[in-house]
Order: sequence, then structure tokens, then C-alpha cells
Amino acid sequence: MSAATGYAFGAVTVDVVTDSPEISRWLTAFFEPCIRTVPFGQGDVRVHFHGDAEAFAALERQAASADGARPCFALDDRIVSFPSWVTPDGVALIDDDLHCVYQVADGRVGITARPGEPRTRFGLMRVVRELLTAHRVTHAPILDLHAAAFEVDGQAVLLAGPKYAGKTTLLCHVLASGGARAIANDRVVVDLSSAASTAFGVPSLVGVRRDTLRLFPRLRGGPHGRPVLLHAGEEEGEPGAIASGRHVRSVSPAEFAARMGTSVAPRAPLSAVVFPEITAEVDTWALHPLSRTEGLARLEACVHGASRRERETTVLEALVTRGASPSRPTALVPRLHERVRFFRGALGPRAYEGHAAAWLRELGVDAAAVGVGE
Repeated sequence: MSAATGYAFGAVTVDVVTDSPEISRWLTAFFEPCIRTVPFGQGDVRVHFHGDAEAFAALERQAASADGARPCFALDDRIVSFPSWVTPDGVALIDDDLHCVYQVADGRVGITARPGEPRTRFGLMRVVRELLTAHRVTHAPILDLHAAAFEVDGQAVLLAGPKYAGKTTLLCHVLASGGARAIANDRVVVDLSSAASTAFGVPSLVGVRRDTLRLFPRLRGGPHGRPVLLHAGEEEGEPGAIASGRHVRSVSPAEFAARMGTSVAPRAPLSAVVFPEITAEVDTWALHPLSRTEGLARLEACVHGASRRERETTVLEALVTRGASPSRPTALVPRLHERVRFFRGALGPRAYEGHAAAWLRELGVDAAAVGVGE
């Protein structure tokens, strides 16, 4: 049984057909509410996903004659390229890690997956997310940032900085205090086309490290936690979730918010940007206001890494940009609304022992919306 769904992010829509309603339901659960479901049939690009052992094996054999590698996904710190070759159905790229072959042609992407491999869902999610985000960044004044974000009382606060700067843990601290909603854990796009700078979350896998899990054990979920590759209605077939590198547990954006006792806000006007730093210079925490000049300079370093370097366009970007180029991030950063404030957030060893209301009060956000205070 197949399922057909449209997904929209801003003005662009991608139509997705899968051979499994369960996969379609999982994709919707992973994306919503940041990426909306819309009626099928109006998409700028169509993606077709099917699991077929024989077709996958045939394409896998063809990969032996690959004529080089082509870039496919633009991640924060690198471009992911795969062995590629030309077929009658377009340029083919084989993703051995996710057990998928992507065939990209004008106006469409075919994904042939090895059946019985749950990780193939990530291949589908990455393709659709890449198409939607690349189109939005290219066709509007959008600032693409490596950052976490939350919403309190209708205002968005960005937590920006490099990996392991403490963004996810600080986000958990605010969400656990009550009254705040998650916008994003790793990637935010800021729309500069209106009078206010509006932050939109880009759905990303939430990787939780040991230290964060120790501070916020509710992220464990049940005895094993529901695997990130299952939606809420599917039975858990194996314990745990995908873990890699420093991450010992991974969850979807909606599951992350639910375990922290809140929900996901798809967007909010940007009020402040905090650059967290783990340090021993303070025992708990301290917020240091930054000048607009220094704040903008720091923010330039947080532009989504792959998009700020001179590089080859990915095959998925080329499908939706059609030769158009995104605005240079260095030109977009100063366009943030004048009322956006910047802070350096010093996080000491006991930064998370108190309630987040005091932290937010000093930040200038309405602390009355966050729990009951300390």
C-alpha cells in the first residue's frame, strides 16, 4: 500500500510517495510542526521511495562502475558525497551507510532502499529536508544558522555556537523549567524578509551526550526509550536508539520536546542570541551583554558551515535552485532586526542547579512565563 503526502517549508512544496504508510507517518511525525503537511500534487519536486531488494541489488552492482563521487547532502561541517554514475533514470548515488540509492533527474528523486533496514528512513528524511531547505535559502533572504532555539512568551532566543559548546544542555535546562517551547536543537533559519527577524526550526536528529543525559534523565524515556526510527504507533522491535560518536541517545524533535515536558514551536520573532561557553570562571552562570558589532561578528561564525564556504552545489540543491545562488551570509547577518540583543553566556559547573527563570529574567525574556521562579 502506498502513501502520498505533500510537505511545505515556506513557499516550496515537495510531494512524497512511499510504498509504506508507516514510513510516511514517521516522516510526518519527524517534520511536524516545522515542516507542514499539505495536499499532495502541487509539489515543485516529487520524491518516490520504495524498498525493493532486487532493484537495490541491481543498482548496487552498477555502483562498481561509478565514475566518481558527487555531493549530495550539505551538513553543518561538511559536504557528504557518494559514488555516482549516470543511469536512464538520472544521476544515481549510492549511500552505503543508509542502504539507499538516490536517482536524481529533472523534477524528481527516486530512492531505492534495501527492505528491512530501518535506517533507510533517514535517507528519505535527508532528501526531503535538503530539497525544502535549499529552495528556501536560495529564493528568500534567509540566514541559515548552526544554532538551537526556544520560544518563551512569543519570543525566540537563539543559542548559537560550535559543537559541544553546551547548546543542547542549556536548551534542556530552559525547557525543563516549564513555560518554554523548543524551536530547534541544531539548525535554525532566520527569515529577514519582513520587519521582524523570524526564527524557524529545521527538524534535525537530537543527539544527547552522557553529561546531558545525566542532568536530564527524563530523556531516557522508558526502559529502553522508543527508537528514533519508529513513530509513536509502531511497536519497539529493539532496545535503545541510534548512537554514534559522543551521543549515547538520539531522539526526534517532537520526542525530545515531549520528554522535556513541552512541545515544538515552528517559529517566533527573534529577540536575543546567546553564545554559550562552558567555563570554570563562574560557579553557576553569568550573562555578559555584547555590542551589536561583536554579536554580529560572532554570529557570522555560526552560519551553517557548508553553506558559507565556496563549494560545489549538491545534486539536490541543483534540482531546486536551478542555477540561482543564495545571498552571501556575510551580507545577510547585519540585516538582523536592530532590536535583537546579543549575550555571552558563561556556564559554570553548577549552571543547571537552579531554575531557569532567573537566567531568562536577566536575558530580558518574560520570566513569568517560565515556571514559578526559583
